[in-house]
Amino acid sequence: MRVPVILASMLAALGLTSTQAVEALQYRWRFTALMDAGGSVDGLAISELELFDQAGGRLMIEQVVNPGGASPPREGAEYAVDQNTLTKFLDFNFHLTGETIIEVVLFRPAILGSYSLATASDAPKRDPRSWIVEACLTEAACASGSWLQVHEVRDVQAPWHRQGSYGTFWLIAPPPPSPPLPVFTLTITTVRNSNHAHGVDAAALGEVRFFGASGDTVPVPVP
Repeated sequence: MRVPVILASMLAALGLTSTQAVEALQYRWRFTALMDAGGSVDGLAISELELFDQAGGRLMIEQVVNPGGASPPREGAEYAVDQNTLTKFLDFNFHLTGETIIEVVLFRPAILGSYSLATASDAPKRDPRSWIVEACLTEAACASGSWLQVHEVRDVQAPWHRQGSYGTFWLIAPPPPSPPLPVFTLTITTVRNSNHAHGVDAAALGEVRFFGASGDTVPVPVP
């Protein structure tokens, strides 16, 4: 069966590696490369990082830190998860350490189903290009620094427009789209007194009702 091979090829084409979903209290993003890898690198910036569970609900974050980072006032790690792309997180230490880490603690352990990123309001050279997502599964693992890699993105193209979304990155396959609603057509072929001497000029109805198998009325949405 070639499905795993095909899936791996698709992920590689998108700059993604294999993923795994685990339940954890803490996750971290290790940003390892920027769009501008030249000598003008002075920091990494994003406007928003959003985390979602398997059903697409937003995961609530209790704490966020940027270990080893250096941020200006009002541009610390908390501004990366404030649900506001008008603010931004900026780490000036990226060029010193070779990476920027955003570490989040959830209110309760949860499975990270997907997440999204958005660029900051300025300086496209600070947009992240590659990163690794990791989780620690127990308090002991967190305390000892034992992190499990759950997702990786390599050489993705950042959106050029400012405060733009990278899109959604899925650790779990997204749910299938809802099936289309059934369509019923009522065709009137004959009306009363169709042989009237003056002919038939129209068909008219006061109301049409639909009933389900149980006999209950089926509501019909009005466009």
